[in-house]
Amino acid sequence: MSKTWTIDAEGVLTIRRGFRKRKGHPDFYARRKEIKTIVVEEGVGEIGDGWFAYLNEVREIRLSNSLRRIGKSAFASCERLAEVRIPEGVEQLAESAFQDCYSVRRFYLPASLRSIGYLALHVGDGHLLSIEVAKGNKHFTSKHGVLYNYDKTTILQYPCAKRRREYTIPESVTTVAEDCFSHARHLEHASLPEGLKVLGGSAFGFCRKLKRAWIPDGVNVIPSYAFFCCESLTELRLPEWLVGLGFEAFTFCPLTEFRIPQGVQMLDYAVLANTLIREIVIPEGVTEINNSAFYECTQLRKVVLPQSLQSIWEKAFRNCRSLTEIEIPPQVWHITDDVFEGCTSLRRIILHTKTSDTPELPSPTSSLSLSWVPEGVELIKETDR
Repeated sequence: MSKTWTIDAEGVLTIRRGFRKRKGHPDFYARRKEIKTIVVEEGVGEIGDGWFAYLNEVREIRLSNSLRRIGKSAFASCERLAEVRIPEGVEQLAESAFQDCYSVRRFYLPASLRSIGYLALHVGDGHLLSIEVAKGNKHFTSKHGVLYNYDKTTILQYPCAKRRREYTIPESVTTVAEDCFSHARHLEHASLPEGLKVLGGSAFGFCRKLKRAWIPDGVNVIPSYAFFCCESLTELRLPEWLVGLGFEAFTFCPLTEFRIPQGVQMLDYAVLANTLIREIVIPEGVTEINNSAFYECTQLRKVVLPQSLQSIWEKAFRNCRSLTEIEIPPQVWHITDDVFEGCTSLRRIILHTKTSDTPELPSPTSSLSLSWVPEGVELIKETDR
């Protein structure tokens, strides 16, 4: 046993000045099942990256006022921690510091705290009810247990177990941070302010009871995973001037209708996969349908593709079992072989080509390989003028 750490008969791990974690797990990790409490003594200025990660029996931590920084993944996946009080003096919580500490119900943050890293306080699908910030902090604040930056222009984190069905974000907020509402298990509706400009990635991911989302006109991109696995989401309003839809933005949402705004130019990976949409009109300007964009949309019966379309990539319409017919516009130069795999009701594909005044510049579809046409599906070629 080292002089810089000890484990007593009660399962208390004490860390003293001079402790250093070697590469890989710290020396005390071999006795991790004995450790119930962690005490960091005065004189220790920093908890290093990963020092106490995956100590699954730890229920309590006692941290000294000499601390200034808590490192990356320092307490990650300490699954039995119930409450965390960060002592006065700590200025930085690094990325993932307490990530996946599922049992934490409350975080108390000091006035000294200046920086919170990505996912530092995110406990996944856990029991978090409140994040409280001490008076006097000039960088962060909280209201009713919800974490904001100091001037409330960014909402940083909504506790995942907070028992509210509806939540109104203050009008001062212009940014919803990444993962802000993720796993909010009771939330059915969040009212977004008219001045909102930025919606972070995974902002509402895994909000399984979320029923409706009305996105203000100032937001021009729906980022990746924004509403991933919102299993009750049936009402959606998107801004008219939206230009981007990120990958898996609405995957596993039971949406039956979806209107793609005119400014969107590409449908990203699995953006509407596993939804219940019945019809989709892809607007002019879209040039690319990316991998798995409509994968497993089993209710999809009608697809209208734009004249601007140039490429359709892997599994874009795979297992769209209700699709019976589709028309391919003349500018398409690439279709991957498995695009229509599993489309068991597909009976007819109409492939459009276009006459040209310049014979050496034929319509791109005229040179397409036909290996993507499923066996037994009728292919009709039509020439447009």
